[in-house]
Amino acid sequence: MSTYKTSFVSDLLNRRVPQYIGLYFAVCWGIIQFITWMVDRYLLSPYLVDLSFAISVSMLPSILVLSYFHGKPGKDRWTKVEKIVVPVNFIITVIAMFVVFYPKDLGAITKSIIKEDEYGNQVTTSVIKTEFKKVCMIFPFENLSSESSIDWYEYGIRYSINSDLYQDMHVKLKSPHYLKAKMGFETDEKLSLADKKNISERKLAEYFITGNYEIVDGEYLIIVE
Repeated sequence: MSTYKTSFVSDLLNRRVPQYIGLYFAVCWGIIQFITWMVDRYLLSPYLVDLSFAISVSMLPSILVLSYFHGKPGKDRWTKVEKIVVPVNFIITVIAMFVVFYPKDLGAITKSIIKEDEYGNQVTTSVIKTEFKKVCMIFPFENLSSESSIDWYEYGIRYSINSDLYQDMHVKLKSPHYLKAKMGFETDEKLSLADKKNISERKLAEYFITGNYEIVDGEYLIIVE
C-alpha cells in the first residue's frame, strides 16, 4: 500500500501536476483580485467576483486532467478521458453559472434617473440600485443612567445616526417599529440583543445598530454596538 502511494505521488510529481495546479490557483487569484479592483473602481456588480470564483473552482477537474496527461515534457496526444471530461466539465460549468447567476444583475450597481430641480430643469443623476444597497436597521439606544429626564435621548441618538446614514446612497434604512409591535412587543419595551438580531433578520437587514448611553462625571458617554 505504501509503495502504491509513493509511486502515485511520484507519478504526479513527474507529470508536474502540483506545479500546474499551483500555477492555476495563482492565475485565478490574480484574476479575482483584478476583478475585485474593477468592481470597486467602476462600481460594478459584486456578483462578478462570485462568478469569477465559481468558474475557477468549477473548471478545476479539467485542469487536473489536462495537467495529468500533458504535464510531462514533450508532445502528448489527447486521450479519450480528456475528450470527455473537458467538454462535459465546460458544459456543466456554463449551465451551472447560467442557473445561479442569470437572475443576478452583473452590470453596474448604479442607474441613471432624471429629476426635476426647483427651477424646472431636468437633471440626470446616478443612484445605487436598490438590490446593491446595504440594508441597516437602527434601534433606540438604552439609557443606563438613573436620569429619567434624558430618556428621550434614545430617540434623539437614533434620529441623528439615521439622518447621517440617510445621506449615504449605499445604505438603505429600515424601521423596526412595525415588526416589533407585530411580534407582540410593547412600544417602550426593552429588547435583548437576540431579539434585535431576530427582528433584523426578519426584515432582511444585513446590519443593525444599537447601543446605550449614560452620564459619567458630568459628560455623556454613548456606546455604539
